[in-house]
Amino acid sequence: MNEVRFHGGPAFRIKQNDLDRRGVVRNQFRVTGVIDGRPQLGDGTILQVSSVVWCTGFRQVFDWIGLPILDQHGWPVEYRGVVGAAPGLYFCGLSFQYAFSSMVFPGVSRDADYVARQIAARSATADRSAA
Repeated sequence: MNEVRFHGGPAFRIKQNDLDRRGVVRNQFRVTGVIDGRPQLGDGTILQVSSVVWCTGFRQVFDWIGLPILDQHGWPVEYRGVVGAAPGLYFCGLSFQYAFSSMVFPGVSRDADYVARQIAARSATADRSAA
C-alpha cells in the first residue's frame, strides 16, 4: 500500500493472464550489457529479442545511451520514436515526439500506438526472414 501512497497507482490494470497469453516474460535482472546486439541481463542471460522498448521515467536525459544516435543537443535522432540508425530501438513520450501533446498522458497514446505498430511490423518481418 505504501508503494501506491508514495508513488501513485497504475493508470490502467494489466492482468497476469493477459501477459501470459501474449508470451510476456518478466525479468528480475537489469540489462548490464550487449552481446552480439542482444541485451544481456545481470544473471548472464542473453535475451533473444528483435526490439527493445526502454522505459526510463520522466527525465529527458539520454547521455547514458552508448550508441551514436544523439544529435548535437543530446537528443535522439528519431522519427515518431523510431530510431533509423539503430533498428529495433524505439522511444515513446519524448517532448514533441510527434506533437506538442506527445509528452503528456493524453497525447502519448497516439505515439505509443504508432511505435507499437512499427515494432509489430518489424517483428513480422523478422519472423518471415527466419522461416
